[in-house]
Amino acid sequence: MRVRIASSRFSAEIDSLGAELQSLADQRDGGEYLWNGDAAWWSGRAPILFPVIGGLNGGFITYRGNSYSLPNHGFARRTRFS
Repeated sequence: MRVRIASSRFSAEIDSLGAELQSLADQRDGGEYLWNGDAAWWSGRAPILFPVIGGLNGGFITYRGNSYSLPNHGFARRTRFS
């Protein structure tokens, strides 16, 4: 399901699957700011990449002097949000 929100200037569409932003458009001129999702190249648009983008060196992150294991996951991408 897609949710649409808008102001007098911009509109946004968010897909509940993955909470992925599907569209960010300028209401004044219809200009679109996001990739169109052409599946011939890549079907994604603007995935939530939390807490990091890509893999970590050795699979660990250090924060405030403590090291934490962070294996690849990807749970948000296939979760339906409300």
